[in-house]
Order: sequence, then C-alpha cells, then structure tokens
Amino acid sequence: MGLAVSLIGLGGFEACTTTPQQSERSASHESAAPVDAKSAPQAAPNESHSWPDCIIWLPGAEEAWEEAFPDNGRYRKAHPGDFSFPAWVFKNRGGPAIPNTCISGIDINRDRVWRDFAVIVVDTTRSDPERFGLVIFTAPPKRGQSYTHVWLYEQKDLSKCELSTYRGTQPLLSEYHDDGSSVMYVLGWDPARRKYHASHARQ
Repeated sequence: MGLAVSLIGLGGFEACTTTPQQSERSASHESAAPVDAKSAPQAAPNESHSWPDCIIWLPGAEEAWEEAFPDNGRYRKAHPGDFSFPAWVFKNRGGPAIPNTCISGIDINRDRVWRDFAVIVVDTTRSDPERFGLVIFTAPPKRGQSYTHVWLYEQKDLSKCELSTYRGTQPLLSEYHDDGSSVMYVLGWDPARRKYHASHARQ
C-alpha cells in the first residue's frame, strides 16, 4: 500500500515536531506505560567511531560528519539509551526496540543523487528531553565535492522518534505516543522555498 502524503504547516506536529529551525551549517497498538530505553535490553552500539554506522559506505560522508560534528564537540550521534520509547513498541517488536537514528543512500532533495543521509543527534551539554536535533546531509552532484548539511530540527524532543525509509527510498520520521498511537512524517524538499520540510503521511 502506498503512502498518501499531505503537506502540513511547518509548525505542525507535537513533541518531536514543532516549528523546524532551518539553519544551514556549512552551507492499532496496545497502550502501556513508557519504558526508558536505558532499562530495556539493547544491542551494543558500535562506539569504535563517532560517525553513524549507516554512512560508512558513502564516499565523503565520514569527512562531512567529522567536519560538522568533531569528536568531543557539543553534538554527537544519538545512542539507544538516549530514547524513551513507550512499552508497546517493545512488545510489538517482540524484544528490544533499538531506535533507528540514521538513514542513508536516499535522495531527500530530489536531485537524483542517492547519497543523502539524515541523522538524529544529541546536544551533550543538555539532559532535558529537548536535547535532540535532526540533521540532513545533502550529497554533492559530483563525487569529490563536499556535502552540505541543514538542521531540520534543533532543540526538539525526539526521545520517542526514529528514522526509517519506505521501500528503501522515501525518508520517514516516526513518532510513538504513550497512548499506543504513532504518527509518521515524510522528509522532503520544497524547491520553491528551498527548504526541507516534514509532511504528514497517511497509509
């Protein structure tokens, strides 16, 4: 079944999705009480490097990440323990709900270059729920040129959100609610406004 997408206002969604701050840097579920991701069984994340695992095969992506977010800097990639998914997410998955914090090999800005990636990051100077951000890295049209990156969300509560793709091509942000419901948003590019946006997706 395809996704029917309707663009909502940029101030449109709650918790993880209030008005996006665009600033280019370099250029039926069962309801249950929330469970902190720290207390749930988790697969050990790969901490041998600072960059997100999903970008290691993309030429130039590691360099772009390290330039934007150097080691020991203010921001880092989000870890499983940073999230607080509701309990029903764990039950529905039949085990640990490891948040997917990075998607790659996609064409978010529709320029037919399939090397874009998006990452959920954490502000290491904060411990409140709004310490998260969502950053989109746009691949250059030609290999050898540099990535650019844009903050779609900054200082937002993404503790119950994760990234995914529909059929490997459509970038999605899912938000899980404590009442057993969830909402899905499509990440895309508005060529007229030259900005990334999040659109409400209805199945």
